[in-house]
Amino acid sequence: AATAQKQTVQPAAQTAKTTAATTQKQAVQPTAKTATTTANRSVAPATTAAKTTATSSLPKYKPAVNSSINDYIRKNNYKAPTYEQDFSSYLPKYDYRYGKPEGIVVHDTANDNSNINGEISYMKNNWQNAFVHGFIDGNRIVETANTDYLAWGAGPVANQRFIHIELVHEHSYDGFARQMNNYADYAATNLQYYGLKPDSAEYDGQGTVWTHYAISKYLGGTDHSDPHGYLQAHNYSYDQLYDLINEKYLIKQGQVAPWGTTASTPSTPSKNTSNTPKPSTTPTNSQLKVIPVDSIGRVAANNHGVYTSVYDKAGVQKPSVNDRTYRLTKKALLGDKSFYLITDYNKNTNVGWVQTSDINYRVGKPVTTNTTTYSVQPGTKLYHTPWGSERQSIGSVTGTGSQQFKAQKQTEVGTSTYVYGAVNGKNAWVDSAKLSKYTAPKTAVKSVAAPKTQVKAATTTTPSKSNKTTAAKPATNTKTTAKTAAKPTTNTKTTAKTAAKPTTNTKATAKTAAKPVAKTNTATKTAAKPVAKTNTATKTTAKPNVVTKAATAVKKAVQPTAKAATTAKPAAKTATNAAVKPAAKTTTATKGKSTSPLNQTVVVNKLGQYVSNQYGLRASVYDAKGANAAKYLGYTYDILRERNQDGTLYYLLQNNGLSTPLGWVNAKDVKVVNQSNATPVSTKYNVKQGNNGLYTMPWGTSKQQIDTLKQTNSAFQASKRKLVNGAAYVYGTVNGKTGWIAEKDLVQSNAKAATTPVKAQPATAYKHDYIVANAGSNYYNTPNGKILGSFRNQYGNIISVYEKQLVNGVTWYHGTLANGKTIWIKAADVRDTLTRTTTSNYSLNQAANIQSSSPWPPQVQHTPGKWVNATKDEVKTAMDPKTITEDATQKYQFLRLDKAQNLSTSSVNQLLKGKGILEGQGAAFAQAAQKYDINEIYLISHALLETGNGTSALANGGYVDNNNKVVTNSNKKYYNMFGIGAIDTDAVRGGFKTAQNYGWDTVSKAIVGGAQFIKDAYINQGQNTLYRMRWNPSAPGNHQYATDINWASHNATRMKTMYDSIGESGKYFDVDNYKG
Repeated sequence: AATAQKQTVQPAAQTAKTTAATTQKQAVQPTAKTATTTANRSVAPATTAAKTTATSSLPKYKPAVNSSINDYIRKNNYKAPTYEQDFSSYLPKYDYRYGKPEGIVVHDTANDNSNINGEISYMKNNWQNAFVHGFIDGNRIVETANTDYLAWGAGPVANQRFIHIELVHEHSYDGFARQMNNYADYAATNLQYYGLKPDSAEYDGQGTVWTHYAISKYLGGTDHSDPHGYLQAHNYSYDQLYDLINEKYLIKQGQVAPWGTTASTPSTPSKNTSNTPKPSTTPTNSQLKVIPVDSIGRVAANNHGVYTSVYDKAGVQKPSVNDRTYRLTKKALLGDKSFYLITDYNKNTNVGWVQTSDINYRVGKPVTTNTTTYSVQPGTKLYHTPWGSERQSIGSVTGTGSQQFKAQKQTEVGTSTYVYGAVNGKNAWVDSAKLSKYTAPKTAVKSVAAPKTQVKAATTTTPSKSNKTTAAKPATNTKTTAKTAAKPTTNTKTTAKTAAKPTTNTKATAKTAAKPVAKTNTATKTAAKPVAKTNTATKTTAKPNVVTKAATAVKKAVQPTAKAATTAKPAAKTATNAAVKPAAKTTTATKGKSTSPLNQTVVVNKLGQYVSNQYGLRASVYDAKGANAAKYLGYTYDILRERNQDGTLYYLLQNNGLSTPLGWVNAKDVKVVNQSNATPVSTKYNVKQGNNGLYTMPWGTSKQQIDTLKQTNSAFQASKRKLVNGAAYVYGTVNGKTGWIAEKDLVQSNAKAATTPVKAQPATAYKHDYIVANAGSNYYNTPNGKILGSFRNQYGNIISVYEKQLVNGVTWYHGTLANGKTIWIKAADVRDTLTRTTTSNYSLNQAANIQSSSPWPPQVQHTPGKWVNATKDEVKTAMDPKTITEDATQKYQFLRLDKAQNLSTSSVNQLLKGKGILEGQGAAFAQAAQKYDINEIYLISHALLETGNGTSALANGGYVDNNNKVVTNSNKKYYNMFGIGAIDTDAVRGGFKTAQNYGWDTVSKAIVGGAQFIKDAYINQGQNTLYRMRWNPSAPGNHQYATDINWASHNATRMKTMYDSIGESGKYFDVDNYKG
């Protein structure tokens, strides 16, 4: 078997060789490469289709061996199931030695106690040891890797030549028979697909159909003998399987009669399964040929239908496909018929095969960038695709006079050019012949006095109508209407009466192009295999045609801000005849307006209230769709980065003081104001009556209110101050609580502070690592001395303390921050650990029930070496967070593996003492941990396991010469500390080749370079603790890395022991709880 027989317990702190990565799992309709060959679906070429019904003129296949199972399969006329594809993005894609497979190898999993889901899951968790192209049982054919690229299934020679498929053990007669039918059909389909013929290699080491045993015997690099033992256990043999493959192939080629038909004469098989001459390689008239294309085509309104497979007897009429334009990605030739594979232009998903006679073909050119701004006339049609039909029109340009069309890309179809861009808030394709040069209108706009109005805070709700009258009476009776540019979906107006007479009548609109749909690279196959692998196209997100939004009052208590923040010019008549002093400063948050350069990330200093979940939260601006962010709504966040991505403005939200951003959000979902940097102050105030309260953030929302401060005249000691759109906010302490308050809610105290003599005890040596836990506090040059800065950007980071001092009853620590600064900090501002808590959507009972009913049930050892199914009570006890968090050792199940702890080089070197070539490499591990944010103990544990405590051949260096020979006795060496690329069938050669490819010619380079792989493969998959790897509380029973209920416990004990050995402790924990 390509994958080793699974152990219930994986080695400790291998901590899940997982890559849960994003796997796409879906049942796929067969396209060209599925070709299920039954009597009900004729596979003969079109020229003979009429003859292959109940009676066929084609000869009947004459089996070369006697097989009761094959006869049973023929009698029941079994069909092959629809292929499924469960590809993982992290699997490597290396080319075969000649660019395509030369044959197929049959394996079996060597595991009587597993099923197809378990095998696939195990492969994904251990892909760096071995992975194959697919798994087959009696009911399913699941491809796990793209057969256009090699897999690691049977040693270095076979890997670069063949497709590798695993047989999952079946236990019934019928199940096994169905499995043999499925494998034979799959093998025949792939041979035909890649232009190969059945040719057994079992007896001479040459051919296209192999067993793992034959690979071991003739090619080497492996010593397995499967699948012979599995086949023999069912009274079956390889010769019988090969005979079935050969028959399937001949049926597909139209050379013999399909099952379920009668034939006039029997045929002679093209090859015996033993030592007989090889079949003729002369192609038949009906051989399938597939040609890649990249063009455009429109399906005729009247057509022969859509074919799931080119072998289908007839197409299926699909009215939704008719008279529409598609991308053409492949052309298939079979007999005297030809087909195009039509693909949705925007989604890049395959629709099916259509006869070429039903396609109006146009030569297509690659899409190129075009950022020109054009004019387009009202009434011009807008289309979903270039050269779209009337059925693909999404409307017409509206408005009076020429409209602005901002292009993003273009392509050529035939002799015409089509441009994609934005107009009227829509994103669409337009024929370039309908576009003309755009000339921006010239307008003269005078400065305008701010309207005299007081608004508490801005909301995102667009008012249907709102009349705002300023406190000052207009100097004239002139009515002035201020029209704000509204969202494309509304026709809202905001009317404001001002005391100024208009001097211009200028309309300001910001129409921007939407993010273009990213072109997807799809490596679809040909006529026999389902083409399901698609990288989902990026969904278009239009930037709002919004300059500003009217401000309205927030229902709940929100700190008032001051001074208008809008940068847009009013699209209205306004006057400057009278100087109107506003009664109060008003803040209006801007939305959607960007002066940032296109497709560049810009550093800013803003605050944003996250008020809408329309577009969701993105890890990257390139994400096709945002995640649900409902739980983050209603808070104010720092915005330190923004990006105008293809015309859509995004903000990067960051929780105050946290180093890890929350994520990117569309500007339409956020109200934004500018802020200044905080400046240290030391001012005493008293809180006014009628204040708006104390908040965790300046311009905070009701959800961030710390105290309503109903007790007036309370003393407020300020430590820093900043401006939010010109309105001052101060940070300080009142009533024993620390937070932000609007300066207008305070009155400065005139009382002079009493001078208190400083009582300080001498500083004493004290070594300990703490975590900065108060982002709103400051650090000092001496206790109670000069403020050196704020902890805003240090929250959650380590401070390495080396002495402490008691001053006026307050404990101070003297230490070094992660940025290298040496400072004094109050003991109250640090914590020994930083713990985050997450609550599952499941109760503990529900989760335990799911675990206990898993297809691969939880295991436990009551007697060493003997595994049994764990009881539900045992499972529940093992996964109960309460018992785990109360245990000083077991709480390390919750230790964050995705957070570096900044352990000193000397501490790390203690762990590496006596560990072979790894000894003394503490600096490299410390560098790697900080560079990729990985827990040092986890990283070291992983390296020690992979290298056998620094003694393995890969760890001690070597290389692979031009003759593919491993050389270890040369001064020229490459090193591999994490077994990356070291497949189990040829670990040393594969590992050295990987090290050479990455240039790891020193031990330190191998440690730092390999750490990135560890981060991506094992940690960055959403399960960043041992507990989550084992129990996955967000989705119990899915993507778990072991069946042993004590797996996380064993690994936690190992890591705690390593911490204890260097006198350190874990600092960052993610604790999971269950609801109820």
